[in-house]
Amino acid sequence: MGGYCLEAGIVYQADVYVNGKIVKIYYGQTSRHFKLRYYEHKMAMKNEGSKHATALSNFIHKLKKEGVSYVIKWSIKARASHYKSGSRKCMLCIKEKVAIALEDPKLLLNNRSELLNKCIHHINVELRKHKS
Repeated sequence: MGGYCLEAGIVYQADVYVNGKIVKIYYGQTSRHFKLRYYEHKMAMKNEGSKHATALSNFIHKLKKEGVSYVIKWSIKARASHYKSGSRKCMLCIKEKVAIALEDPKLLLNNRSELLNKCIHHINVELRKHKS
C-alpha cells in the first residue's frame, strides 16, 4: 500500500498477477484501518474455512490447488467517509459499488450482486429496540 496501511475510509483494489499479467481484480472497502482488513484477507487466504472468506480468498485457494504462483498488489481506489447518523447515504459503499460497476466483468472477482447490498455501516449508528 506504499505506506498507507493506516488509512481508514477507503475503497481498495487488489490486483492478482500470474506470470506478470493481471488476471483478476477485487474491490473492497473498510471504514477501519486498512491494516486490520488486510490481516483478515491474509487469514482468509491462509485458512480455507475462514469466516472472513471473500471472492478474493476463494480465487487464491483455487490458484493454490492448481499450483499456480501469484502476486497480489494492493492500492487505494478511492477515499470516502462512511455512513454517519443523520446521513442519507454512505459514500464509502457508493464508491465501492461504482468501482465494481465500472470494472471489466472478465477481470472482476466481485459478484455483481454486491451492487444490491445494503450499507453495512448504518448498523453501528441505528437505534435499537431495548427491553424495558
